[in-house]
Amino acid sequence: MIICSIPPRLKGETEYTIQLLNSLSLFEEISSIDVLTFKMKIGTRQDDRQIFQNQKIRIRRVLSSAPVARFFNGFIASFVIVRRHVDVVHLINPFDRNDYGGALGEGLIPFLVTTRLLKLPVVISIHTPYLHSDIRNRIKLKIRNRLLSHLLEILIESSLHFMFMLSSKLLLVSSENKDMKLFERFKNDYNISDNKLSFEEHPYLKADVYEREPLDLTSHIANEYALCFGFLREEKGFHLAIQAWHLAQKDLKQLQILIVGPVGN
Repeated sequence: MIICSIPPRLKGETEYTIQLLNSLSLFEEISSIDVLTFKMKIGTRQDDRQIFQNQKIRIRRVLSSAPVARFFNGFIASFVIVRRHVDVVHLINPFDRNDYGGALGEGLIPFLVTTRLLKLPVVISIHTPYLHSDIRNRIKLKIRNRLLSHLLEILIESSLHFMFMLSSKLLLVSSENKDMKLFERFKNDYNISDNKLSFEEHPYLKADVYEREPLDLTSHIANEYALCFGFLREEKGFHLAIQAWHLAQKDLKQLQILIVGPVGN
């Protein structure tokens, strides 16, 4: 099984890759993880070189960090998953604008269209429910041109609504019941109907992936799409990516899973 992972940024190349290696040690069925990231230099230290030479991890520096170019990143990422015959896609904070910014952002529209056409399961982890206001504020700070800033806002808002439009059921998974208020606000912001919404408090999100039983998606997915909420680290995201792949091999041929979480770190 090949996983395509697209993180929002690589604050530390070595740190992120070590997390991937820890995940791989748990999941022998992963044949490789293709990490799509920005065009930056790879660390030159000896330990960095050894980590990046791992046979299961392929770092592909094909994405642009320029705000205007993020729409085209969606097409670049689509080309990679087609060429590499990827089995499941794992996105982490695609709208994050810190540091180098979200890897896909506005490009999520062409990217999701491609994954739907290929019927690929997609796991998306978003770590804040305040997507729209947070994104607008960051755009205005970084882009002084009002017309360009407004255009990027429209593209991002469209991609978010497109993403939710694909989902036929929303499952809100949280570590604490108080997070329900955050999810209610999120639901209202995007006009999500009550008949698509369910909420579950799950201790799995508090615990380390090695210590607790993982969240089982099979009992929650009634239709071909499921939208799950809950803060996840990369390892847990990969665990759900594997679940998504297995489910897609059975009856749910167009399974898509979106994991959205409350503000946290």
